[in-house]
Amino acid sequence: MTDWRDIGEGLKDQWRRMHDGLDRRVSDHFARVERDAPMLFAVIQARRGNPAAIPALLRSNVPLKADDRETLAFYLEGGFEGSPRGPGAPKGLATQIAGKTGRFVDEWKDICRQNHISTHGATDDMRGEAAEFICSELGVADRVDIETVLQYLRKGKA
Repeated sequence: MTDWRDIGEGLKDQWRRMHDGLDRRVSDHFARVERDAPMLFAVIQARRGNPAAIPALLRSNVPLKADDRETLAFYLEGGFEGSPRGPGAPKGLATQIAGKTGRFVDEWKDICRQNHISTHGATDDMRGEAAEFICSELGVADRVDIETVLQYLRKGKA
C-alpha cells in the first residue's frame, strides 16, 4: 500500500531530475566570482563565517583591481551590514528555503489527495523531510538552520 512517504520519495526523484546539474552550475558561478572578483569572493567567505578570507587574499599574490579595492572599502565602511542568519547563511536564505519547502509540500499533498492518500497529521513531518531534502540538494544544509525554516512555515511567512 502506498502512503504519503512513498509519494514524497517519487516527488524527490522528480525534483532531482528537474534540478540535475544545479550544484555544478552554482560551483561554476562561484569559481568565476573567485577568479574575476577575488575580493567579493573573500567578502562572501568572511560573511559566511571565514574571517581569515580577506587577510589571506591581501597576503596572497593575487592582483587586485580597482573594483576589488572598492569592494573592500565598501565592506569596511559597513556596506554589507546586516549580520548573516544562522551559521554563515546569507540574509534571507532560510526564508527562501521555507518558500521552496512550502511549495514542495503543497505539491506533495496535492499528489496524495489525487491518489486518495491521507496526509492527516503529517504536515510537520512532511515539512521537516522536505526542508532537509531541499537544503541537502541545494548544498546549503551546513548554512541553514532547519528549525528556522520550519518556524517560518509555521508562521506562514514563506
